[in-house]
Amino acid sequence: MKSSLRAALLHVPLRMRRAGGAERGGAGFNERLERHVKAFQQGAAAAREGGESMASRPKRILVIGKRADILERGVAVLKKQGHAAAGTVSESPDTEFHAGDFDLITLGGGVDAATRERLHARFKEQNKDVMVLDVYAPIAAQQIAWALGRSSVEGELGSAFSVAEGDDAIVARATIERACTLRLDIYSYPGSALEPEVARIVDTSVTPGTHEFRFESERARDGFMAVLTLNGEEHHLHRLR
Repeated sequence: MKSSLRAALLHVPLRMRRAGGAERGGAGFNERLERHVKAFQQGAAAAREGGESMASRPKRILVIGKRADILERGVAVLKKQGHAAAGTVSESPDTEFHAGDFDLITLGGGVDAATRERLHARFKEQNKDVMVLDVYAPIAAQQIAWALGRSSVEGELGSAFSVAEGDDAIVARATIERACTLRLDIYSYPGSALEPEVARIVDTSVTPGTHEFRFESERARDGFMAVLTLNGEEHHLHRLR
């Protein structure tokens, strides 16, 4: 299932641009999304009343983002995989949905940092067992496939990732829990590019502890997202702008 999910999601158009871009989809999409939401909420309620266990039902997934067209396609793919999925471009999804109805909640790269922090905290208040995952379109397929194979965030290789931007240099810090391979990439959209360019900053093996990587700001020109990849499958994100 993981490989087919990965292949399908990779065909979602990657037209992600900087935050604040126009959303597509229109009234027709909103009507379809409303039907998806109602059907999903009815199914979630039935599952709770029936006492369904995690092992006997598909994963319940909420996809949050800024692009209605990408959300619609992503939700459709997840449903084809047998999951109960819903998507929303709402500014306040924590008031329209309850984390108790989900196993996995994904936040797209277009969600700003303040909203992302608020939603992480709020959804965990609603359901301490829900997985809240930051995703980014070019690697979302791998991220979701990885998350669906896990029962919780316990056991992650990395426990913290941050990037401090200065005038002349950028410093990335990562806290590693177990020995693993580490890659640091900067995804950027120079000029009017619709597809990202990827600059490999670090590719090495690391031991447990906090590691610091300093590099010239020029290497992150037009950078949108810093992506830390551990053992080729666990991803941590830091939005640069």
